[in-house]
Amino acid sequence: MESGGTMTLILAKARRPVREGATEGERSQPWPLSNACWELPTAKNTMRFFQKESSSSLMTLLDANPPTLGLISQGKPCGQKASFFCLENEHWRIIGLDTAYDSIGWPLLEYFARPACALRPEQIDWFREIVRPRDDDPRGIILLSHHQYYSRYDNWYPQQAKQLAKFFSRPVLWFWGHEHRMAIYEEFGVRGGVRAFGRCIGHGGMPVELPPAKPKHAQCVIEFTDRRHYPNDENLTIGFNGFAKLSLHDNRTKIQYVDVHGATIFSESWTCEDGKLQRDQKC
Repeated sequence: MESGGTMTLILAKARRPVREGATEGERSQPWPLSNACWELPTAKNTMRFFQKESSSSLMTLLDANPPTLGLISQGKPCGQKASFFCLENEHWRIIGLDTAYDSIGWPLLEYFARPACALRPEQIDWFREIVRPRDDDPRGIILLSHHQYYSRYDNWYPQQAKQLAKFFSRPVLWFWGHEHRMAIYEEFGVRGGVRAFGRCIGHGGMPVELPPAKPKHAQCVIEFTDRRHYPNDENLTIGFNGFAKLSLHDNRTKIQYVDVHGATIFSESWTCEDGKLQRDQKC
């Protein structure tokens, strides 16, 4: 991305990629799992996009069979060779992880012994040989995954965070889905795992679960969650669908959390200085 340019990213759980200016109907069309779509408005607003060079049999990052996944330039998909990737420029590294490849265990037994959803050796090798994170890298780290690292309300999948600890010594901004709800977490991390500002945005393509009265993991502190009941004629206790919009401008990023009606229900701005994330504003 050239200095002064702005890049917009939409992160959503949707049946089709959700773009800037999408209609309410397009935003609300569900698809089984999460998807991430990147729109480059002009040729100048570019980020380096790289992944594993050879083709991969891994599942796509956030869904099994999405119609479009990966970089979209001037309205056309550039294609994606693997289910993990890195978008980077001089200020940011946005890294997509495949946590779903080992998320299915033996039939029936997986209900008693839940898969750890660890990163496979291919991804660890890719981190070490291609991405090559450094402690002195001044860029901010944004991670994307399907499974949650931690949760106040549901199961944890901390194994990938422990695997990544060898690569990242500073807190990261981490977006995930899997849980069908929206939640903004304060910084948290398990022993031996990376510290992360967790952002659960699994509220796009499935009926949204409202927060339970009693949390499963009270140590995960919620800063904001959407507790509104979505009116419906089926007497369902569900919340509002939505998505997150990231606007990157030099070393700053503004994130807007938008509901199905187009209303911004929460927003925050971050700055990265010498690899350290600092939130400047929230509302």
